[in-house]
Amino acid sequence: MKSERDLQRDVQTLREMKQGHEHWIREYDDEFQRIRKSAQESKRVYDEWVREFERDPSNFMEEYHIPDPTALVAESLEDD
Repeated sequence: MKSERDLQRDVQTLREMKQGHEHWIREYDDEFQRIRKSAQESKRVYDEWVREFERDPSNFMEEYHIPDPTALVAESLEDD
């Protein structure tokens, strides 16, 4: 049978382990929340770009320096 001192040491060890686990749970939760916020912001920006493109495709392409796909096809046909 364990002595009172051994039992107290075991209890202290378990408390420290619990605190360590709680620390990691908080760390993982914080990281998850950061990733979630980043994903929400990315989706918001993407949705904004889609609305912008749908509103005025040629202006959107010009503003973001996206080449006109029909011009690219025409150029590639000329090269052949």
